[in-house]
Amino acid sequence: MSTKVTDSYRVLREGIATGAYRLGEPLRAATIAGELGISRTPVREAFMRLASEGLVDYSPRYGARVSDLRAEELEELFELRAAIEAVAVRHACARATPADVAHLRRLCTACHDAVGADDVDAVIAANIALHDAVNRLSGRERTIELVDLLRDRARPYRVLALYDDDERRASLAEHDDLVDLIEAGDADGAAALLGEHFARPLARLMRYLGDRGRRPQRLAS
Repeated sequence: MSTKVTDSYRVLREGIATGAYRLGEPLRAATIAGELGISRTPVREAFMRLASEGLVDYSPRYGARVSDLRAEELEELFELRAAIEAVAVRHACARATPADVAHLRRLCTACHDAVGADDVDAVIAANIALHDAVNRLSGRERTIELVDLLRDRARPYRVLALYDDDERRASLAEHDDLVDLIEAGDADGAAALLGEHFARPLARLMRYLGDRGRRPQRLAS
């Protein structure tokens, strides 16, 4: 992928994450290309990459617009994933060996390094790698499959959450604490921590959607 495409992609994704581009807003390739001082082609390629992540709806014929993410779907996906990963971490606590814990700590270090480098793509990849490792420790194949499915469906929301500095720092601390609990075999503590780990970004993202006029009435209290 060319540098121009990558730069266009990052500018657009950050604009969506910070609200510079609002939910449902049309994205004009000519306008964006002019702002970036490039041709339309890399901007269109960036649209396609963002579409693969669920952040943009795009077709060559009709153009692009920011996806209209839904609070109801967000809430359901995060609640389901929190519940299923809590099951996985309970089994991981019972199965983890010292070598497994050492591997998890190395993955935590990778998360810290990615945040320190302010590299959102690396942060997302490191975060996925750590959660995957914990889930695999459960030895529950169907559980792992369900988590993978839910994560793919929730990816647009999680990308937005990890653009927030406070969320990144809180996530790092919780990852470190989670590994400590797994090492101690504290299944109840690890499951409870995972609940908090998903509840906080869920609350932030619900505010994000609400600020853009998409909050349903049942979430208004």
